[in-house]
Amino acid sequence: MLNFLDKPKKWTSMLLIVLLAVGLLSGIGIPTAQAAGNAEHGLTNLTVKDQDNHEYLLTPEFDSWQWNYDLVVDTSVTQLTFEATPLLEGAVITYSGAISQTGGSATLATPDSKTYIVHVHVDQGDQSASYQIIVKRTDPKDASLKRLGVYDNTNDLDKSPVVIPGEKNYSVEVESNTKQLWMSIFPTDENAQLTITGGVQDPDEPIKVFYGIPDKTTVFTIKVTSPDGTVTETYTLTVTKKDAPVVTPPVGGGGGGGAVESSSPLEEALNNATSSTITVKVSGTSFTVSAAELAKLLAQKKVETIVFESQTGSYSFNPGQYDWSKLAGILGFTLTDLQLKLEVATDQTAADSADKAGLDVLGSANFTLKAVKKGGQEIVLNDLGHYIKHTVKLGSQPAAGHAAVVRVDKDANGKIVYTPVPFTVNGTEVP
Repeated sequence: MLNFLDKPKKWTSMLLIVLLAVGLLSGIGIPTAQAAGNAEHGLTNLTVKDQDNHEYLLTPEFDSWQWNYDLVVDTSVTQLTFEATPLLEGAVITYSGAISQTGGSATLATPDSKTYIVHVHVDQGDQSASYQIIVKRTDPKDASLKRLGVYDNTNDLDKSPVVIPGEKNYSVEVESNTKQLWMSIFPTDENAQLTITGGVQDPDEPIKVFYGIPDKTTVFTIKVTSPDGTVTETYTLTVTKKDAPVVTPPVGGGGGGGAVESSSPLEEALNNATSSTITVKVSGTSFTVSAAELAKLLAQKKVETIVFESQTGSYSFNPGQYDWSKLAGILGFTLTDLQLKLEVATDQTAADSADKAGLDVLGSANFTLKAVKKGGQEIVLNDLGHYIKHTVKLGSQPAAGHAAVVRVDKDANGKIVYTPVPFTVNGTEVP
């Protein structure tokens, strides 16, 4: 049985908010990584040296109760020696990287990948502890590009050119009606500094990945500066709009106007669909699906999932999962009168609350789905009985292992409560 109506519950709101801070979970009362083991059966120290006997510092500094570490080494490093001392005599230490070794120390060859993980496991019979070190290899003088992502944000088309080593000039062609590009650019070394100039940006827009292109030809200048600041490489991306298609007005039509009502973004996406999933861009903070569009959605069989995407976040919706006729009857009107309204907006109140708690907020989004009657009355659909995928867009890419996603709610007494949510990070998005 599906429950569509807003009913009394303990929680009064639903918000995804992404936080960045070392130890942030414990700071808001959420236990951290205790599943890694018991520090009383762990290590008293852990040191790392390269083939030249140069000792590297772990981040954060080693502590028996700290399970996860970052370690940055130069690309010239070919092997690392890990040396550890257990708290309890007789404990067995196993080091797992490209290979596994057991003992007080282990020398592990570094793989070719830029990032890899070493696990140090301490086994004391029925008790154990595990430490994880994320090793990142960097070249302090690397100022090259790894990926140049260009997305036609008006027509939802991937226009990314292939990055060729040594090539500095790139060009792409977009549709004539393209108004905005979404740039997703990654230097080879993630610690390199990146600047992009060109196009038109809103100075008040916190997410600096969208670029307006009002002209037929727009040139972007991309500068990559190596982590040590000594080398800067300059790349250019020339974006050219195609010529607008010539439209011949229909002959006749009686009435002398000949004006044709343009289709909505949803209808255009449906008409041009090439797969079972389509994406509809939401230019503001809300998007309305008319009764006619909803009827067309339910009548067709090709498209199963619609992703409504805004600059704040996205909302994946499968209309075929629900009994809309039954919903309309429960709400007191017919299916032909039912419209849907999706709202995706930043919840500044929740963000401010987290900020006051000493947390670094990277992004937040509040998602609301409403049924709208013909007269304009709006009814919040609090629970549709199926999981709906949300994505929150971030102002910047979080450091690996230093981010958490929580739901911000208010309990029956109005007190703010943080609940952790499973998540993954995809660039500057958290799906």
